Amino acid sequence: MRIRPRSAQAWLVISARTLAAVLGLIAVGTLHRPLFAFAIAGVGLVLVLAALRRKAPTAPGALYTAGADLLAADGRKLPGQLSLTTSALTWFPRRYCVQRHGQQVVSIEVLACKEISLQRGYGLMSVILTVVASDGVTRRFGTHTSRRLVRTLDSFDASSGAVSVGS
Repeated sequence: MRIRPRSAQAWLVISARTLAAVLGLIAVGTLHRPLFAFAIAGVGLVLVLAALRRKAPTAPGALYTAGADLLAADGRKLPGQLSLTTSALTWFPRRYCVQRHGQQVVSIEVLACKEISLQRGYGLMSVILTVVASDGVTRRFGTHTSRRLVRTLDSFDASSGAVSVGS
């Protein structure tokens, strides 16, 4: 499967993030106060730890599983766990999504897919997985790229003539 390139907007976001990181490094490098630099590093570590999220359940017999956000039509990113099995693509919402948004499990049978495509996302390793069901419903998931994901999607294409994997 070929992953489509990033959009101009995605490159702009990546450039802004890179610039922010470089400016942060310059700011830390110009400070000649080690205690202040350690304090900044401590705040950064706390932010990283706060951003980590627990995994949601995975589908039994999953060939591939990874954290993924369901990209809602209203622009929200709903966190969860994406699992690909031999016959279905299943997204399990995190407890937060169930409690706050009433989100339910999304399960799409491979044979019921018209198209599955990947496009580079807004991060260096992010991709957007777009699944178009045969009933015309389109769902988009934001996740990280990996060879295993691409191989699993290729096996969907090889195992079913009904699935047309977009490039």
